[in-house]
Amino acid sequence: MINLSSATMRAGSILLLAGLAGCVDASGGGARESDEIGESELGITLVEESTERVSVSSGGGQALLGASVTPQISRNGRFVVFASDASNLVAGDNNDRQDVFLHDRVTGQTERVSVADNEAEANGDSFEPVVSEDGRFVAFTSLAGNLLTGVTLTTQQVYLRDRQLGTTQILSTPTVGLPNGSSRAPSMAA
Repeated sequence: MINLSSATMRAGSILLLAGLAGCVDASGGGARESDEIGESELGITLVEESTERVSVSSGGGQALLGASVTPQISRNGRFVVFASDASNLVAGDNNDRQDVFLHDRVTGQTERVSVADNEAEANGDSFEPVVSEDGRFVAFTSLAGNLLTGVTLTTQQVYLRDRQLGTTQILSTPTVGLPNGSSRAPSMAA
C-alpha cells in the first residue's frame, strides 16, 4: 500500500515515492505491510531495478521517531531533498524541529541544509525543499527566525542554501528592507 499522494516524480528512469512506513523495502524486495517505526519514510524506485531508502543517515540508519516527507529529486537522480522530524539523520540535531535534508545517492551522505551560515540549527520548522540539478542549491521554506546573521524574522520565508559556499540567504525579500509578510513554496527551473 503506497501513498502516492505525498509525492511521485520522475527523473529519467527514477520514480520517487513517499509512503507510509512499511511501504518501502530497502532490501529491494518491494512493498512491505508493516514497520516497527510507524512513521513516513522515503524510497526511490529505479524502474526495473531496485528500491532504495533515502531518508537515512550517512551511516545508513533509517530515520527514527519522525516522519520524512515532501521529497524532491534532482533531474539527474543523484540528489534527494526532504523534510524530516527525525533527529538521528545528522549529528547534533537537537532543535526538535522539522529540518530539510539532502541525501546524495552516489556517496551515501546525508546533510542538513536548513541551517544558518554558521551551521546554527533552525529555531523553527523548515519544509517544502527543492534542489538544483547538480545538488549545489537547495531552496526551502522555513518558520525559523535565526537563519540570517544579525536578523530575526517572525514570519515564514523562502531561503536558498548554497552547499558549495556553505551560505544561506533569504530569497523572499523586497528590494529595500526586510520582508513584512510570509512567503512559501519555492521552485527551481530545470
